[in-house]
Amino acid sequence: MKKLLFATLTLFAMLPAFAQNYRYTLGEELKLKKGTTDLDIVAADNTGLYFTETRLRMKSYFLIGASFTDDHKLYKVDKNFGEVFDKEYKKELKGLDFNSFQTLGNDLYLFATDYIKKERAFKVYGAKIDKNSGDLMGDFTELGSYNLESKKDDYEMKMTPVLGGKNFLLVSNISGKDRITLGVDLLDKTFRKKESAVINLEFDDDHFSLQDVVYTNTNKIVILGKVYEDVQVGKRKRKRSVFKQYIMMIYDNKGVKDKDVVLDTDNRFVISGKLIEQNS
Repeated sequence: MKKLLFATLTLFAMLPAFAQNYRYTLGEELKLKKGTTDLDIVAADNTGLYFTETRLRMKSYFLIGASFTDDHKLYKVDKNFGEVFDKEYKKELKGLDFNSFQTLGNDLYLFATDYIKKERAFKVYGAKIDKNSGDLMGDFTELGSYNLESKKDDYEMKMTPVLGGKNFLLVSNISGKDRITLGVDLLDKTFRKKESAVINLEFDDDHFSLQDVVYTNTNKIVILGKVYEDVQVGKRKRKRSVFKQYIMMIYDNKGVKDKDVVLDTDNRFVISGKLIEQNS
C-alpha cells in the first residue's frame, strides 16, 4: 500500500514539470449571409489566413420549380483574425461555373469551367489572385478545350498541385455516352502547358469509376479506378452493378499505355486506395 501511494504522489509531482501554457485569440465576428452552407480553409501564409464561404442562392424561378447555384466568397484575415478583405466573384465568373480555389507555392488561383454550345466544347479557365486584395490579376486564361457532343455528356475537372508544388495537374473528365475519356495536362505556375495527353479507357461509364490520377517524377501518369460487374439479384433476376476489383494503369506523358499493375494477389484484394508517390 505504501509503494502504491508513493508512485501516485510521484506522478502528481511530475505533472507540473510537463505543463505548458496555451493561448488562443478570438477575432471579430464575421457576418455571414443567409444561405451559407460551408466554410473552407484555402491557404495560410505569414500575412494571414484565406478561407471561402459557399452560399446557396436561387438562379431562376419557374412555376413548376426553381434552379439554384452556389456563390463563393473569399475571405482573408490577418494574424490577429482581423478581416483584411472579403471578395465575391459574381462579375468575374459571369457565364462561367466556379470550380475551385487552389494554391501553388506562395500563389493563389481561381479556376472555372464553361460549355460553349456553338463549339460543342468544354473549356477550363484559370486566373491568379492578388493576395492583398482578392482581385484577379488579369483576365481568365483558357487552360484547355475539349470537344463534347453536348452539355449532357460528363464533363468535370480537378486541378491539383503536383511535383512538389511546382506544377498543376489538370485532369478533365470528357467522357461521352459510350466512352470514358480523360484529358490530362501538366501546367506551370504561369499556366503554360508542359505536357498534354488524352486517355481513352476501355470501360463504359456503368462499370468504372475513377479514384485517383497522379503525375510522377518520372513523367508517368498513374490511374487508379474501380471496376464493377453486373450480377443477377432477386427472384426476377434483375441485374445490379457491384464492385469487382481495383485496377491500376500506367501511361506515359503522351497518353500511351505502358502497363497494368496487378493489385490482387494470394487471396488478398484491395477495397480502397489512394495513390502516393514515394522517393526511391
